[in-house]
Amino acid sequence: MYSKYVLISWLKMQDIRRIHVGKAPIDVIGAEDAAHWVLCRLNNGIKTRVAAANSAIIVATESQTAFAETLKSFDLVLADGFWPALSASLLHQFHVPHTNTSPFLRALFRQSGNDGLKVFLLGARPEMVKNAAANLYLFHPNAKTVGYYNGYFDIEDEPGVVELINKSGATVLLVGISSPKKELFIIRNWDNLNLLLSIGVGGQFDIWGGGTREAPDWVRRYGFEWLFRLMQEPQRLLKRYSVENMRFLFIVLKQLLNKVINFVK
Repeated sequence: MYSKYVLISWLKMQDIRRIHVGKAPIDVIGAEDAAHWVLCRLNNGIKTRVAAANSAIIVATESQTAFAETLKSFDLVLADGFWPALSASLLHQFHVPHTNTSPFLRALFRQSGNDGLKVFLLGARPEMVKNAAANLYLFHPNAKTVGYYNGYFDIEDEPGVVELINKSGATVLLVGISSPKKELFIIRNWDNLNLLLSIGVGGQFDIWGGGTREAPDWVRRYGFEWLFRLMQEPQRLLKRYSVENMRFLFIVLKQLLNKVINFVK
């Protein structure tokens, strides 16, 4: 498929260190290396599931054991956000790269070269995902959109959705549904999906579809992406962020305290 990603390169990329913030797994890898690792697996026909753990997901896994176990079954879990990456670095005392969905996708599609990747978009409102599918090439010129479907369907509708995805001939499925729904959809239907790569992409469809703007790299680099999003959608996000951020802080402090206690012992 992508000849430069040879088997020896894949073998070198085998071992990725996995750590935890609370009950959520996070893999210690940067965007460029993560993209390379994924493409090596694709080149060798290995099906791969990619998730991204932001502060909201870390909070959710603390109270939802089934969701935590689901997340652990993903082949790659990125540190989605400055604060999860910083917290993981402090807790485990080594650098954990801030590797959220956007830079990972840029690296993935760029490294795929002119051959491109055939992409199916699943999620968001009907008009938004339609616009996102039409605009995807503007953000990622090497990506080839082969189909899309909105995120408003029930579990009993999933066989039909899977059939639609399979008929599209997609290599990559991007799922832009809220968590834990997107992760559970991927796991439930993984064996029936005839594609090699599935990625949970959070709010990317709203960006590609023109609903929201993406935070500049410098904003994301210094940990203020949440504030950039809050300024765009204050009514929807104010309560959510204030509650989730406090819960996230509590989880990190509790884990840090446990580490100190165990060290003293």
